[in-house]
Amino acid sequence: MEIIRSKIFKQAIRFLITGFIAMFIDIAVYLLLINIVGIFYSKGISFICATVFTFLMNKYWTFEKKELSFNEIIKFIIFYLFSAFINAAINERVFILTEDKTAAFIAATGFCTFLNFFGLKFFVFNKKKRNSTEPDLISTD
Repeated sequence: MEIIRSKIFKQAIRFLITGFIAMFIDIAVYLLLINIVGIFYSKGISFICATVFTFLMNKYWTFEKKELSFNEIIKFIIFYLFSAFINAAINERVFILTEDKTAAFIAATGFCTFLNFFGLKFFVFNKKKRNSTEPDLISTD
């Protein structure tokens, strides 16, 4: 029962909820725009909408950070580019080994779900004191 009451469990549940909602935003925006701007731009716009939602929800709800700093935005972008590379690499390697597209997708997505949670928690939205000379972009205090 202690695990269920722990802060990291609460954060993990919120992270998963945020991810599912982001997936639905991605799909909804994609389907809404596909006949207006075409497949390429609709997917690009839907991905950006879902990514912005993910950043904001994980920052303010999952990890309960109050200030918005330029440094966090840069770390988020860098980390998600790294995660996308790892996701694609795992997907490719598992497919080569198994010739199973579903298994490759599940392995890559499963691994990167853990990677993203811990990367956001300990790299992007960590609780370390940051350089006090860095200005806050938005403060909720």
